[in-house]
Amino acid sequence: MVVEKVGRKLRIALCSAGELYGGVEQFIYLYAQHLQAMEQAGVIVILFHRGKLSKRLEDADIETHVVHSRFKYDPRVVTVLARIFRRRRIDVVHTNGYKANTLCAVAARRAGAVVVKTEHGLVETALRPNKSALKSYFNRALDQLVTLALTNHVVYVTHDLAGRFRLIHRKKRRTVIHNAIAPIDSCRTGKADALDRNRFNVGIVGRVDEVKGHVFLLKAVEALAGLHDLQVHILGNGPLEARLREFCLTHRLEPKVRFWGFHEDIHELMRGLDVLVMPSLHEGLPYTLLEAMYLRIPVIASAVGGLREILRDEVNALLVAPANHQELANAMRRLHDDSELRERLVRRAFADVTSRFMITDMAQKYVKVYGSVLDTARRSLDATCQ
Repeated sequence: MVVEKVGRKLRIALCSAGELYGGVEQFIYLYAQHLQAMEQAGVIVILFHRGKLSKRLEDADIETHVVHSRFKYDPRVVTVLARIFRRRRIDVVHTNGYKANTLCAVAARRAGAVVVKTEHGLVETALRPNKSALKSYFNRALDQLVTLALTNHVVYVTHDLAGRFRLIHRKKRRTVIHNAIAPIDSCRTGKADALDRNRFNVGIVGRVDEVKGHVFLLKAVEALAGLHDLQVHILGNGPLEARLREFCLTHRLEPKVRFWGFHEDIHELMRGLDVLVMPSLHEGLPYTLLEAMYLRIPVIASAVGGLREILRDEVNALLVAPANHQELANAMRRLHDDSELRERLVRRAFADVTSRFMITDMAQKYVKVYGSVLDTARRSLDATCQ
């Protein structure tokens, strides 16, 4: 078994679907680069879709295997994965997302590797029962069954998530490790100049979906009709975009709201913002938040999940009640009118993110978990052999 091998470089397989490019994919990309640079660890990445993440990993010279399947839980994929794990002498299979966990955990056990899983957030489900909601429920149930049966250790990106899974994972070894970022390049490409500096630029970044609370931002904009220099930037795309455009048309907000869609150079656009808003209904620990803190952009966020865990009202951000557009409007007006408040918030936010949420510390915590899991597996193997 792989767990018997000691005294050599730790070999890790990071596994994810890789279909979209959101928080999980950002985690994989940043973390894989850092692991590759570490002397005591080596890394490969397993994906099930070719896309932006696979391209970025390959451009960074990170060994990436895109394993295609005929259907979601194709058993032939498990055989392919187990072969890769054995050939690359993988010690730890680190899974992210339900499909990666389900297929890669089974393959890891066949190959003699241990399994560490990260819970990044809650699965979105439809408000009313439908085919999509049933599929989501099935996928999550299967994921948790595999977690209970095959996963050696579960990591949560926030204490809030750890609490939500406390009962179902009560018999598993568990740890909270917050997401973290790498230093962001200070070089500017001029993209920030695309935002009119004579306007008060408010941005929302991420997938345009109901849980992100875009509609509450638009209602706040409507409530701030007298704020004539306000300009809102919606950065990202998603299924709610058509409804938001219709809302802007119906409520005559088009001159104040700009839809940018998805942008590769998101940091450059963010640099032009006066405020970032995150009116989410729930969150894990979004990279956009940590990046805004690093880029010294004032943040207004809902007091939910990882946002409430990381941010302190009136200290490094302004927190508002979720689904409350009037509180959001009031906070936006405060930051519009008070440049000293904006400066005080970003100064503390930058100090917090650089001292607590940088990639080196996060990686060291994960490697410590890997070592602990491998030590436990070795002791269990020794006891069995005696």
